[in-house]
Amino acid sequence: MGVHSITDAHSGELDPHVLSWLALPAGVDPLSPVSDASTTTKLADDDASSAAISVEATTIIRWLQQTPSRISQSYLYDMAGSRLYEEICKTPEYYLTLKEADLLLEYAEEIATSPHCHDDDADYEGTIDEIKNNYTIAAASAAEEDKQLLPQLQVIIELGSGDGHKNLPLLEQLAKCAIHTIYVPIDISSEALDSNLIVKMMTMCPQRCLDEDGDGDERSKDIHLPPQPSWMASFEVKPLCGKFEDCLPMAASMGNSRVFLFLGSSLGNYNDDEIINLYRLVASYMTSTTTTDRFLVGVDTPHSINKPANIIQAAYNDARGITAAFTLNALRHINTIANLDFDYQYGGWKHSALYSQCERSVITHVVANGMQTIHTTQDGEIVRTYNDGEVIFVEQSRKFDMHDMKEYAKQTGLQLQRKWQTKDDYHLIVEYVRRLPPSMCAINNNNSIRLLDVLVDSAVLLSSLTPYTGNAVTSERIQRLLPARTVKVLDVNIETVESLAQVLITERAILAIGVHAYRSGRLLLDCGVPYIIILGGTDMNEYLNERDKELLIRRVIDQACAVVAFDNNLHMKLLHCMPHAKCKTFLIPQAVSVTPDPLVRVRGTTGFALSSEAIRSKLGVGMEDILILLPAGIRPVKDVLFAVNAIALWHKDDPRVQLRIVGPVLDETYAEEVRISLGNKNTQIWCRYCGPLVQEELHAAMGTANVVINTSTSEGM
Repeated sequence: MGVHSITDAHSGELDPHVLSWLALPAGVDPLSPVSDASTTTKLADDDASSAAISVEATTIIRWLQQTPSRISQSYLYDMAGSRLYEEICKTPEYYLTLKEADLLLEYAEEIATSPHCHDDDADYEGTIDEIKNNYTIAAASAAEEDKQLLPQLQVIIELGSGDGHKNLPLLEQLAKCAIHTIYVPIDISSEALDSNLIVKMMTMCPQRCLDEDGDGDERSKDIHLPPQPSWMASFEVKPLCGKFEDCLPMAASMGNSRVFLFLGSSLGNYNDDEIINLYRLVASYMTSTTTTDRFLVGVDTPHSINKPANIIQAAYNDARGITAAFTLNALRHINTIANLDFDYQYGGWKHSALYSQCERSVITHVVANGMQTIHTTQDGEIVRTYNDGEVIFVEQSRKFDMHDMKEYAKQTGLQLQRKWQTKDDYHLIVEYVRRLPPSMCAINNNNSIRLLDVLVDSAVLLSSLTPYTGNAVTSERIQRLLPARTVKVLDVNIETVESLAQVLITERAILAIGVHAYRSGRLLLDCGVPYIIILGGTDMNEYLNERDKELLIRRVIDQACAVVAFDNNLHMKLLHCMPHAKCKTFLIPQAVSVTPDPLVRVRGTTGFALSSEAIRSKLGVGMEDILILLPAGIRPVKDVLFAVNAIALWHKDDPRVQLRIVGPVLDETYAEEVRISLGNKNTQIWCRYCGPLVQEELHAAMGTANVVINTSTSEGM
């Protein structure tokens, strides 16, 4: 059982339809012609160069010549393969699609409703029955709130589009969770995207059709399409064709609230390393803010008391032989690409799909039926000779339980938040969110953060420690919150490669963190200790434009074990120039701690004074004045004189306008230029440099200012 060719279907009778599909020329749709122009965005040129085709053909031949031989599962999905897979999903044996569809239909509203908070100390272990009421109440409550509280824009990113039918209930409910929704199906097969129901419903142009009375009415070109529902009025579809890693940067940039879908049991085709890489890839585009991004994964479960192993195996060996045709079609596909002569049609090869209870996986091969010699059709060169019964690996279809899904989360910075399972335990859908750092997971009664876990014994933090600068504040926060027993902080302005090496040895550091890829990275490069880089604005906005510094930054990023960006702008700039780093790059927005609020202790006063009055007095600004605050370290890139010249015109029109520049001197030459410019008596009336402020004073100044500006040439202007 489980091994057959197209001509020996389980029923013992030839299925002429299935056989005729394989007889069609390559590239022809086996079911129906596609008459509509594709609306899919492809991230690669349709007309691949001859060089690229040659490389792909060489790769196919190399895989075939290995022992054991293998074929990439991607070759299952050409036009014929995509349509054959649609037919597989309709077979009575293939329970996977039906079970997931039932689960999505029953729990669509609950799945779509994102919890307002989650417990980071432990994964939720409740059953569906236990949590159903809670989320039903939450959903009803949310429905009563003002619609303006919904996110303005959400992006639903589906990895592997499928035909779209079973996802409709979920997409309908998700669409209610935002003012506007963009649905981005991603698939390596443009044919699969073009056949996606949602894509077709949103892109098919209506045409005039005659009704029974002979009058014209508007109907879809595809008479099988259902009418477009009302919830699609705020729904937009932007399909992307290509690999996940190539399409995700574009898809994730379409909105700030994201839902990632990986349904259809597709995870079963991946080995552990590939799953970890996929999860890390998705996690790198997720955030854990008030609009928590979510990652929904659907999987087929292993055999159990309720689910016999023979049911699983039968799903991959349907009686009509459609699955066999699907598998053998991969041989036709590689014949076309690599100019080979596999006998896929006349019994030279058989489909084999066997379920291993030990591995909890269905392993699919093509099996040589008699000795088979494979040649290139161009010159007749022998690629390989297969003996009778020798196999070529095509794909695996693994089965997962809750333990598996939790373990993958633990290794990839994710947290399993909720789960939904069919009552017969055939199918499972889990929801992941980004896991918060351990040091952010609890607050004690004194409102100070309590460190929950120690993950690192000893770490070294490298940063500029110039007082009153953002880097100094960031370093203090990292030192305080990093889950390490000891954190040694070093000033990048003082240290050398040699002195850093000595500290790493003395402290027995097992982790280093560098703030700024260039300034810290040039010391950390080849240091022998795993290091994390925190990107700086100067790195991405300036140094990447200087060839020598760009080359060094690229080396630093390549060698880093992880990279952190504090905002999406830096994140996307890095991925644009170094897309290969996306699996280890994380977007972690900075927190802002404002203390005290609303009072601030000002030097020279007793007790506390109101922020606005006290800080304005310190800055020499009256309560009736219009305070324009420019917080900036005095150095050329901040270009504070630009603000002086521009606001001078405004002050002439309105004498209440007052400009105050606050921050440390970081470049003495430029600071002297600023002092000279501000030395004019007329200028001093409305514009002053007030030097650096302590953090509490700076927060108070920003709070009382009418306008806070940024004139950095690499950020503000």
